[in-house]
Amino acid sequence: MASYKPKPKSKVGTPQPNTLRHMKNEKKNEKYYRIELTALGKKEAIGRWGGFDEANAFFSTDAKPATAEFIKATEKAIDRTFEQQSRYWLDYAIGKLFVQDGWEKVSPMSPAWEYRTPASMSHAVWKEVQSI
Repeated sequence: MASYKPKPKSKVGTPQPNTLRHMKNEKKNEKYYRIELTALGKKEAIGRWGGFDEANAFFSTDAKPATAEFIKATEKAIDRTFEQQSRYWLDYAIGKLFVQDGWEKVSPMSPAWEYRTPASMSHAVWKEVQSI
């Protein structure tokens, strides 16, 4: 007959893998980035809208810039954005890279003030990444 052995208890306050608390702690180190993409040549659009000239590719990662993991996340975001724009664009040029530097409250003088909701009372502040 097999004997019952209870699971060893973890230390109080230590997040266990695959739990919501553990995932929240991992996300604390994540930074949010955006990279500008500009269309290089656009497909001819007769009688319809021709698409945007520029787009931003957004991604988040906890990897440091210029590491293999960071470059992989950047390429995935760029590919996803180009896939959306490929209906209009022939090719693209990569522009500046920005990192989210915090949040800023929407000013009462801003047109966005009229359309605010509790979730949109602030917007992201972006800072250019100078060197990779």
